[in-house]
Amino acid sequence: MEASATPPRRLRLLGDAALLGPDGAYRLERKAAGLLAYLALAGPTSRQRLAGLLWPEVPESRARNSLAQLVMRLRRVAYPQLVAGGAVLALDEALEVDAATLELRAFDGEAADPSAYAGELLQNFEYDDCDEFAEWLQAARDAARRAYASLLDQRIQGLEAAGALNEALRLADRLVALDPLAEPSHRLVMRLHAARGDRAAALRAYAACRATLAAELGVEPDERTRALAAEITRDRPGGGGAATVPATAASGTAPPRTVAPDADAPDAGSSAAAAAGDAVRARPGPDATQPRRVGRESEWARVQAALGSGLPVFVSGPPGMGKSRLAHDLLSERGAYALVAARPGDAAVPLLTLSRAYRRLLAEFPGLDLEPWVEAEIGRLVPELVDAPPAPMTSAEDRLRFEEAVFRLHEAAARVVGAFLFDDLQFADPVSLETWERATTRLLEAGVAVPTLHCFRSGEVAEAFLARLAELAARGAAVHVQLTPLDDEALALLVADLGGLDAAAAGALAADLQRYTGGNPLFAIEVLRYLHRTGRLGARLPEGLPPPGRVGAVVRQRLARLSPGAMRAAQTAAVLQSDFELELVATLLETPAATLLGAWEELERAGIVVGGRFGHDVVHEVVLSDMARPVRELLHRRAAAALARASAPAARVAQHWLAGGKQREALPALLAAGAEAEAGFRLLEARGFYGRAAAIAELLGDADAAFEALARELELLLRDDTGERPTLLLERLEAAARTDAQRAQAAVLAATHHNTRGEPYRAEERARAALDGPARHADPLLRARLLDALATSLSEQNRFEEALTALEAAAGLLREHGSQQALAHALVAIGAVLNRAGRDAAALPYQLEARAVFAAAGERQMTAVADMHVGVSHEALADHTAAEAAYLAADAALRAIPGTARFRYNNSINLGYLYWGLERYADALRFLDDAETHEPATAHSRAIVARIKALVFRALGAVEAFEREVEEALRRPDRTDPWRSHGRIVWADELACRGRLAEARQLFDALERDLGDAAPPLLRAHLHLARAAHFDVAERLEHAERAERLQRAFQLPLRAEVALRRAEAQLVAGDAEAALRHAREALAHHAEEPLLGPRAALPFALHRALAALGLPGADAELAAAHRHVLAVADAHVPPEHRAGFLARNRLNAAIVAAVRAAGGGADVDGVGDDTAPAGA
Repeated sequence: MEASATPPRRLRLLGDAALLGPDGAYRLERKAAGLLAYLALAGPTSRQRLAGLLWPEVPESRARNSLAQLVMRLRRVAYPQLVAGGAVLALDEALEVDAATLELRAFDGEAADPSAYAGELLQNFEYDDCDEFAEWLQAARDAARRAYASLLDQRIQGLEAAGALNEALRLADRLVALDPLAEPSHRLVMRLHAARGDRAAALRAYAACRATLAAELGVEPDERTRALAAEITRDRPGGGGAATVPATAASGTAPPRTVAPDADAPDAGSSAAAAAGDAVRARPGPDATQPRRVGRESEWARVQAALGSGLPVFVSGPPGMGKSRLAHDLLSERGAYALVAARPGDAAVPLLTLSRAYRRLLAEFPGLDLEPWVEAEIGRLVPELVDAPPAPMTSAEDRLRFEEAVFRLHEAAARVVGAFLFDDLQFADPVSLETWERATTRLLEAGVAVPTLHCFRSGEVAEAFLARLAELAARGAAVHVQLTPLDDEALALLVADLGGLDAAAAGALAADLQRYTGGNPLFAIEVLRYLHRTGRLGARLPEGLPPPGRVGAVVRQRLARLSPGAMRAAQTAAVLQSDFELELVATLLETPAATLLGAWEELERAGIVVGGRFGHDVVHEVVLSDMARPVRELLHRRAAAALARASAPAARVAQHWLAGGKQREALPALLAAGAEAEAGFRLLEARGFYGRAAAIAELLGDADAAFEALARELELLLRDDTGERPTLLLERLEAAARTDAQRAQAAVLAATHHNTRGEPYRAEERARAALDGPARHADPLLRARLLDALATSLSEQNRFEEALTALEAAAGLLREHGSQQALAHALVAIGAVLNRAGRDAAALPYQLEARAVFAAAGERQMTAVADMHVGVSHEALADHTAAEAAYLAADAALRAIPGTARFRYNNSINLGYLYWGLERYADALRFLDDAETHEPATAHSRAIVARIKALVFRALGAVEAFEREVEEALRRPDRTDPWRSHGRIVWADELACRGRLAEARQLFDALERDLGDAAPPLLRAHLHLARAAHFDVAERLEHAERAERLQRAFQLPLRAEVALRRAEAQLVAGDAEAALRHAREALAHHAEEPLLGPRAALPFALHRALAALGLPGADAELAAAHRHVLAVADAHVPPEHRAGFLARNRLNAAIVAAVRAAGGGADVDGVGDDTAPAGA
């Protein structure tokens, strides 16, 4: 059969499954009906999942092939768009599905003829060979029956109001047939018979109800049913005009929106107690009683002790284990405490968790002493705190100011509260967690000891979080208490407390509960509540309970007692997830808030909701999971529209559009969410939003939106990641480019990517092609960016003059068309090229000017980047103090800005190298380790860290670590940056020191050939200085002379090191007088231009020259060298490396040996006081 000329637009799943259209009906076979039903009611699903559901008995490849053939057949006989998608299949959104329509009409109370929806879902088919699908189908059939019951109820109410009692009674009988155990349906039949004047029929209906309940459950009808029967017997039908309870109240389905909770709705606690029997009725019952805390004595003591010690405490366990109860009870004993309560749905909206917490904090403690500027910043999270909304954060400086305000708020709260509690941490958004952690850490650092307790579900937090917590607990910096199930004794106490049973009965029931609930307190309490309500509470668990371990099934029994209006409100609140208020719930239900007051009070009485959240997360999860997908998606769409009108955070709006199945509507919200996150310097989140937007835009075929999202994501990604992910993004970006402007923008990002990967030739090619092609007449600012990328590639190739020419051209465009900040970027780039060219004195003014512009504009991140470049120039000019200050300023700023890993990596490398040169080896390793944690995913980046670590470990005498790092540095592929050769220089020097002179000479010669005259002068000078320490005297002096020529020609900060090498060469030559002259020159140069490296070499060279000439002062210089070595060992060498630093560092070992030879104390390693040589 070929596709219909007029495609079918309806899918019938209720009754005889078929596709319906103008040309007739196409009846569906079993697997086709199952596939379309699942896609219609469960939503878009992966092919792998569908194949496993419908063909579970065959290998996956065959199942996927069967699915593909089925999809092709459906597309052929119906129309191609019926089942769309590739790896994930979805049903055509335009297709009307009767089962979905039924759910929506039942929820929204739309008038409809129930007979149109009377059929069973897929009534002609069974799926006994597909166990998992059959289980899903059974649940879907139950949901359809409940929705159908709701429609029946709505129709019955309309007929009753119109006086059509016979027709109403006929439909009420159908309600009873749908669910014979639903007492509200029986009461409806009884009341309708009585309203018709047929008391006998009403009492027969009561008798039938009683017989059914006795046979199926072994219980009597509840008090309301018995009371109605008594009224009918007394000839007072109708109960004074009270409205009936619709059948849907018994099944938990959605009611019509026009029906408010009525007098027959369940009243939590009271009616359950009335129905429970005389032995239990004397007690208030589980619904009305807050159970006492049992079985937590040891955990209570541990947490209490930890809080008293000031350590942060973490309490974890599965859902329902009593974490929150333990925390709240314990902290209540300490007085007032500040609560941060995360909720489901928070994770999608940055700072939502803290916004709620601070609103609560300020409401509960209105007298907090906050400066006006702090209030203004906190107004970003609590808008009612300020008269006008604060200006958006546009710089890292703004972000730091905001975080300082958060700290001040915590500091003020710490003065009035006894503790902080962060509950349900697993639901919190990442930004709230990071902000909270920084604030609480600063409190500890400031000496403000406020007990802090955190609760989270085990298994629902990141592995990295658990690993860090384990590490903190192992070293005694935190306490982690894991709650376990209750034992039999604790459960017996709980049963006795809630159930009113004697000790023997409580013990017997507790043993059954242990097997049934696994000792989970929440599950146990829900079971007791259920038994109490149904009058089945006794010494043993009755038959017919849901399968063991399924707390959700027991919670559903509680939800089933809600009135229709209350259930609809609960479902709407569950979709909103967090921060739901009555007004917003009413908006989504499209009804005035006043009509929901009764339903809301019912939810609060039943403990379903408490304030603006669910009484327990498990209840929320059950309500949400049981909701029909069409209803859930409808509410999500309404939530998105309502929140957008209220100017809610774009991330929250996007979340609801996506959950509502509206990707096109979600697209602009995702882009806006990315922009909001980027403006708040939450760069990792921004990348996530842009990435999601790009994927959706590509799926929808919106090339312009895809290009915009991909470009924004790639811009951010290139700050941190130079691995394969940017390459894949770039391919997608170029595929989405349609205009010359887009192609030019893609070329900018491509050239930037190649530069960061160490591929300058490819970067140059891309930049030049764009400048000569799509960007020839492009926006001047875009051309400036291309020129900047071109300059970077040329600089990487050591073509410094060409690079400077390109940057000057870019700066000219920016002076005319750009902003001061854009020009400052160009100035930083010019300075960087001058640094690489060895013209550091010329670079510094450009960098300082750029820094001033960024600082004045509040651009904290770029101020930090400028500080890094300023540090490079100061270091090259031997102003090590200024260099350190600049690097540390950059480090402090970058640590406060997420998403700046690449900059932190570069800056940490700079600090690691500087601290190596200053002999601050522990600091050097600390920053190099930090660089490794932020290392971009490229081969050459690890080589840079390894090269500098090799220098540090060599100085520490850690031979194995040195060799490991050198091997790591040398095995990486070469890149054009000649500084890659520095690792080879170090290894050649080490080979010579080990006496492997032939290998060393060969490597030195290769290095000279490779570097040539185009390499940076400083690197070439380092090569000659290394060679000047080895081989024969003539060769040593030759290379010292060549290093000196480079130093003079380029004003390199190497005068002290050149003079030192000359002195050492003259000592080898036996010319002690010349050695003494050069050694004194080295010391004099060091006073003006500090040596970057081991300072003890200077007095030790002078000692050797003086000793060779027999002149006084030799011992004093040796003592000075020795004192310096010991001072470095004490202050700047990790303890585990001290022995190696003194014994295996060649210079230090020679100094120690000389001290011993001069008659120094036996304890020359500095452990004792006798460290100076005799006669010093």
